[in-house]
Amino acid sequence: MDDAAARQRATDVVAFLRGDVAQLLSHGLVKDFFADALWDRLPSSWHTPIDELAADFGALAALLHRPDVGDAASWPLSLRAFVAAAHALRLPGQLDARGEAPAEGGAGAAAPRARADAYGRCAEQRHVATALRSSIKPKKMHEIVRLSELSDRVASEAGCDVIVDVGSGQGYLSRALAFERNWAVVAIEMAADNVREAARIDGKVERQLRKQLEAGRWQPGVGSLRHVAATLPPDISEEAFLRTCGLLLEPGDGDEGDAAGEGAGGVGRHGCRGATALVGLHTCGDLAPTCLRVFDSAGGAVRALVNVGCCYHHVTAEGDEGGGSEEGEGAGGGDGEEDGCDGGAPALSCAPCEAPANYPMSAFVGSLGLRASFHVREMACHSASAYAERLERAAADEAAGAAGAAGAAGAVVDGAGGAAGGAAGGAARGAAGGAAGGTGEAQKLRLHCARAVLEVLLRRSAPAEAVRCARVAGIKRAAEMPFGRYADIAFAANGLPPPGGDTADGRAAIEGEVAPLLSQWRRVVAYYVLRQLVAPLWEELLLLDRLLFLRERGHRASLVPLFDPLLSPRNYALVASKRADGGGGDGERA
Repeated sequence: MDDAAARQRATDVVAFLRGDVAQLLSHGLVKDFFADALWDRLPSSWHTPIDELAADFGALAALLHRPDVGDAASWPLSLRAFVAAAHALRLPGQLDARGEAPAEGGAGAAAPRARADAYGRCAEQRHVATALRSSIKPKKMHEIVRLSELSDRVASEAGCDVIVDVGSGQGYLSRALAFERNWAVVAIEMAADNVREAARIDGKVERQLRKQLEAGRWQPGVGSLRHVAATLPPDISEEAFLRTCGLLLEPGDGDEGDAAGEGAGGVGRHGCRGATALVGLHTCGDLAPTCLRVFDSAGGAVRALVNVGCCYHHVTAEGDEGGGSEEGEGAGGGDGEEDGCDGGAPALSCAPCEAPANYPMSAFVGSLGLRASFHVREMACHSASAYAERLERAAADEAAGAAGAAGAAGAVVDGAGGAAGGAAGGAARGAAGGAAGGTGEAQKLRLHCARAVLEVLLRRSAPAEAVRCARVAGIKRAAEMPFGRYADIAFAANGLPPPGGDTADGRAAIEGEVAPLLSQWRRVVAYYVLRQLVAPLWEELLLLDRLLFLRERGHRASLVPLFDPLLSPRNYALVASKRADGGGGDGERA
């Protein structure tokens, strides 16, 4: 994707996201489905085909993967065009891994699929020494293998001596780079507990590797690893960054003439202890833009960048007014939460300061004038692939339930001949199938609707500010309880009396009011699927903005589909490099 193509793609994505329906879906949260009458605000001609799709979870899942679903030819032209555009505009491989990507990668190919071995482990772990595999989940192993391979290639081609792993956590990627790829690695991590645990694991791994030096790939004295506990502020200077990493040559530290960065600008009169590649795996929020700014400003001291960002909702954006996370988006499985991070606090965050706006970063995307609010940046963190899998499981649950019910009915008919045992068996299978459909994924999907109905009651019972700040996530087994019980717990958690009061008449009135709304749960799920069609385009816009930021400064930069999105939804790596003299590139792909 050259500069002109990247700018045209950003222009097309912005034009789509500016459309009335895309704006409605971007800002109309599922929890507000009833309270803000979101269904009535969709084009009325869409209502019938969407209801028809909602009757089949398999069709809804397919809609996230391709535009030609079911009876799509009979849809109104506006719906067909919307769905087709949403599919055509998203980045290749953003939702699906298809086949093998060419060695060069780039935005025109998809990442290779992740595969499991016979024991359910990540098959790619065969590329990693046994000593480095301990306690690593398949997702993390998949990411480590692919990112370490890409980082090794990019850093080698850029003539780097050191790799800095920013937001290194407990050092799993850092160890792969040091002990498998034989790089001198500096691992920067904010949490002191993670640094201590990383050092403990390092010692254990080194002892094991030293016993197998002849069979292994590690070269002691070449591959090395040093951990640094530090916090990077968003406005950190290149000198402060290199000093934090222990890579800055101060006056009198030795022969500065051979130091990277000397005469290349960016590090002034100081030099750097070797040319550096800056690597980050799921750098959270503002940390990813901070890495881009350090790369840009550090001249020849930092020659290469490989960055996979995440947690876009934590990015400081132009015009931000703050605001917390909304509830109800990821009912029953966390699909409304960040799917790139491993959970918990960011591995390395930014210190409080006057942070620069990190969206938009590029002058071109800034000139397009489309704001990305907190909620749409949070939406960009969703995983449409994971949600499609949930829908497929729900479809399988319902199919099993239907088959069981049919078996029970058939047994009853056959029982006319006296086959009581067959009837009992068929009835049992039918009951099992119904239970699978009622307590499985389909039941969990109903929670979208329950949260939307709860919002109606909350708005009526509490001041607007209290409702905006209401928190109802974390109710255990919420999908399995009656709505009345769910509402009582949610109200109590927010210091409110039960919505129906303490009288039987009050509760009966609430039950009668919410029953027609709860019956629309499939429609609410279908609305969420439409939101999932739009979500990847917000992520794409954020990625294109970062790509163009680097290219506008003369660096070679590209977007590389690296991970299988089903396993690691934030699957695109931003790769950049400089000329050997530390200057910018020609704007072509790395």
